[in-house]
Amino acid sequence: MQPVIGPALSSLFQKGITEQEIIKINQMVNEFEKEEEEEEINVNDENINGGNSSNVSVKCKKTSLLLEIKNNIKGYKEIKAKIKDMKEIYKILQTKVNDLYKQKNEFSEICKNTTLISNSTEGNLSLYKELEGRFNKEIDKKVKSISKQSIAVLLPIFIIIDKNAKKRGKI
Repeated sequence: MQPVIGPALSSLFQKGITEQEIIKINQMVNEFEKEEEEEEINVNDENINGGNSSNVSVKCKKTSLLLEIKNNIKGYKEIKAKIKDMKEIYKILQTKVNDLYKQKNEFSEICKNTTLISNSTEGNLSLYKELEGRFNKEIDKKVKSISKQSIAVLLPIFIIIDKNAKKRGKI
């Protein structure tokens, strides 16, 4: 490896560019060189026929390749920044979803407890109604049994005492 290439590759790896991406860039450059060779052959044919210089077009092609790579890298950086933004939005949404799941579970627990309380209350009410019915029947039986027994009727006797009668001389 040449002395310049090693540090350049290390720098690319440190910046987060993977080996696969470097290989793809190399393939893109190789494809461009193949296209360039085909165009050079066409330019050389034209030079023979027209007498123009082919070196100018080859330099323009290499410059345009570098610009294309640079633009692709800029686009890659923009995509990477957008992905980072989307990951942050995803984290926020994931937090909100987790909060909603917690609220759902809390609400489900409240509904479950409310149902248990309602069922328990309904059971207690039916028990109280049954007890009330039994007490009413027992009271009715006792009232009927007491009414069947002979009850001595006592009449109240009123005695009137006149304290003023001595003074009036009636006694």
